[in-house]
Amino acid sequence: MARAGLFALLMLVVGIALCFNPVSRLVFLEHNAAIQIGGSLVGSAAITGVFFFLEQQLQASQYKRDEERHQAEREQDRLRAEQEEQREFIMQLSLERDLRGINLNGRQMTGLFLRHKNLADASLKRANLTRADFGFSNLTNAELTEAIMVGAQANDQTVLEGALLAGANLDGAAFLGVRAANAKFLGASARNANFRGADFKGALFRGAKLNFADFTGANLENCDFKDADIRGARF
Repeated sequence: MARAGLFALLMLVVGIALCFNPVSRLVFLEHNAAIQIGGSLVGSAAITGVFFFLEQQLQASQYKRDEERHQAEREQDRLRAEQEEQREFIMQLSLERDLRGINLNGRQMTGLFLRHKNLADASLKRANLTRADFGFSNLTNAELTEAIMVGAQANDQTVLEGALLAGANLDGAAFLGVRAANAKFLGASARNANFRGADFKGALFRGAKLNFADFTGANLENCDFKDADIRGARF
């Protein structure tokens, strides 16, 4: 295509020279013949140039489509790799019971069955634990800062003693009878959470949003509710 463009430019230059250059009179016996030939060359150059331009546009458009297709394929490959890695991760997590000190920061664990797990000292910062089940699990001193635990479940055999849940979202969680002495719910949200019969001795709820949470029968000895929003909560 570069040769076609160069040829069109050459025809244009020659055509203009034949039409307007006085030297053409010395070359051709009739000046009109020079003008006619020059005009033909200019016309041919224009047509060739148009076709060259259109071809270039088509090639650019095809290149763009190919690049977009390749990008989409790469994105699909990336998503498949992530899904496969997530499946392997869930499989490993479901098989292991002793997960003490494991780093699960930012992990997607929506609806995961985490019963009978030892998650003591584990780090689950910003993990998505929506509707996860922590029944019979040990989360002593676990870090759950800003974790999403909406609708999560735990029972009276779940241990959250000393756990850090600053900024965590426990809206609608069902933590009936959970053992969470000295846990820190600083700035956490636990609207409509069910904490019936839980042991929160010495727990910190400073700045927490506890609207309509149910603390019926819970041990709240030495708890700190400073600046907490407890409107609608039941004690």
